[in-house]
Amino acid sequence: MAQILFLDRLRQEKKTNLTAFRQLVERHLWPDLSRKREILRSFGNPTATIHDGCNEGPSDHIMLMFSGTGPLEGYSFGFAIRSNAEASIRSEIHVFDSARSSILSKEISSCEITAYTRDWLRASYNNALEIISPVSQPSRSTSTIRA
Repeated sequence: MAQILFLDRLRQEKKTNLTAFRQLVERHLWPDLSRKREILRSFGNPTATIHDGCNEGPSDHIMLMFSGTGPLEGYSFGFAIRSNAEASIRSEIHVFDSARSSILSKEISSCEITAYTRDWLRASYNNALEIISPVSQPSRSTSTIRA
């Protein structure tokens, strides 16, 4: 059976969730992601920037973006924190190639907005970096040690 949806109520719920998310961005996510951006820059990645869609109107995400270096050169990365329809957030990793084609989008973790901590962000960020890190190859030694 069809259900009547009250659009005003739905709009208000979305606005409330976005307001809670925007407060989280201003109080915690912006400063916490800014620290991560500065760490990336200190390791020689001057491309690290934060994109906050709030400039274009109410936004449901904030993203730390950076270009790959070394074996990851030619790829761009985005670590995003996005508001869900409920009062929760999720972390995501996005990978693009040089033609700006999305080659990976993956949800990492989620939590309630009120349960956000730096530890959750740190764990999510570290998990995202593990996903995009190139597999290290053991160096081949020309000499072998025998017992």
